[in-house]
Amino acid sequence: MFGAKKDIKTVTIGVKGMSCEHCVKRMRGAFEDTKAVQKAVVHLETNSADVTYDANKLDVAALKKIVAETGYTPE
Repeated sequence: MFGAKKDIKTVTIGVKGMSCEHCVKRMRGAFEDTKAVQKAVVHLETNSADVTYDANKLDVAALKKIVAETGYTPE
């Protein structure tokens, strides 16, 4: 047919090491640059990110890898 149906999920990932709004923008940009991510809301106050993504294309391990590659520690 036209391809696999999207399996949209939202997960909260801890992002240790953020200290300012620049960190938040950098982390959000890294998630949103990933095609399978639909939305990322990054919270400095709780050192976390709520990420909405297509689970057919990414998994939580891949999202945590994005955190690590951006210079922060995933939790």
